[in-house]
Amino acid sequence: MWQQRFGKGQQDGTSRARVGIYKADCRDGRTRRRREMRNGVMGWEKYKERTRGAWAIHGGGLRKRAHDALGPKDPKRNSSNLLHHFFAKIPARADAGSRHVVDPPLNIVQLQFSWKPSGGTLAQNFTTKKAEVKMQVESSLSVVGPRPTELSTMIYSGGPPVPGPNGKQRTSSLESPIMLLTGHQSAVYTMKFNPAGTVVASGSHDREIFLWNVHGDCKNFMVLKGHKNAVLEVQWTTDGAQVISASPDKTLRAWDVETGKQIKKMMEHSSFVNSCCPARRGPPLIVSGSDDGTAKLWDMRQRGSIQNFPDKYQITAVSFSDASDKIYTGGIDNDVKVWDIRRSEVIMKLQGHQDMITGMQLSPDGSYLLTNSMDNALRIWDMRPYAPQNRCVKILEGHQHNFEKNLLKCGWSPDGSKVTAGSSDRMVYIWDTTSRRILYKLPGHTGSVNESVFHPSEPIIGSCSSDKQIYLGEI
Repeated sequence: MWQQRFGKGQQDGTSRARVGIYKADCRDGRTRRRREMRNGVMGWEKYKERTRGAWAIHGGGLRKRAHDALGPKDPKRNSSNLLHHFFAKIPARADAGSRHVVDPPLNIVQLQFSWKPSGGTLAQNFTTKKAEVKMQVESSLSVVGPRPTELSTMIYSGGPPVPGPNGKQRTSSLESPIMLLTGHQSAVYTMKFNPAGTVVASGSHDREIFLWNVHGDCKNFMVLKGHKNAVLEVQWTTDGAQVISASPDKTLRAWDVETGKQIKKMMEHSSFVNSCCPARRGPPLIVSGSDDGTAKLWDMRQRGSIQNFPDKYQITAVSFSDASDKIYTGGIDNDVKVWDIRRSEVIMKLQGHQDMITGMQLSPDGSYLLTNSMDNALRIWDMRPYAPQNRCVKILEGHQHNFEKNLLKCGWSPDGSKVTAGSSDRMVYIWDTTSRRILYKLPGHTGSVNESVFHPSEPIIGSCSSDKQIYLGEI
């Protein structure tokens, strides 16, 4: 009687006692069908006829519809292959711990299937649905971003930039217009491109320096370990063979990029080392600024510092002049001091900032000095000889500093027409130096942007943040 009413049942049989329980408990048709299907009393074929392919209970809807859509004799009908069959077509968006190509995220809702019987037999409906599902998957994937075959056309080949998947002309040789570099375990305080523009060095609160490829998939190919505290600033030497780093562990260190080995440790400061800068030309000199109130001059060929520049207050930013005969220092006294290396004394003070100076950089042509301060202003100073007494020629505003009091850096574009700076409002700011207008205000980070830098030869901007992430993007 039960077999005639509900079909054959499970292949391994159903006990009489179990059937009796269902007969007593099921009071209406819907509850009875749920219980019967869940416990295997109703046969699969009978169930398909009764529900017309719609999933009658919650859970497993996508698997059931995929099962029906593939047809009764499809080799992929095996339930373990069903979801793999559909989702294998979705391009992977990330490599573990190296980089992500930033595209709009795939929304799984776009892969929902609906059952609409088209008349005819059940087998014909299966065949029709299989074609419909295939078309839906194709259209859904075409919306969410480029496919792997299209991504492969953007891989750097050393030639000119190629058009992107939307047909617009690409302006750089990055694999994608925006590249996200992840791997640091804590806030990233500093980053710099090497002079050739092929490698990025980044320093973090996790005490490590990462080296990343700029082109291709931006892999992290080397980690420099040795600092006992956070890395506050990294700089490349002019030949691109070494990286110089400054840290609150009271040391500067020099690293060989080819081997990843530490080649020099400079440890005469008695407090945090906040900043460092190599000379542009001449002997391999390095200047450092520290919370001990001194700037020290180092020669990479000699042991120990070769010159000391004492100040009354902590020094938070340093730089060399273009001729490497002067150094510039800034600190918590709000002034920029110009020191003559030969005489070891201050020959000029640049006053104007209303709060602590957090970063500085000399322009590519050596004529102007850019400084960033906690008074939420960038200032450009004319450093040419015989310039007017008031050397501040531009004030740029828009970015922010906050209670974190991070040493936010600033930088020039290679042609000197633009400047950029980090900001605590999680934006990357780029100004035009002629008009003082904000050209770009770039979102993306979820923490304070501690440094942003221009690529030495391409229209690429890089930024690092307290959110542990680094972005490279073409502008």
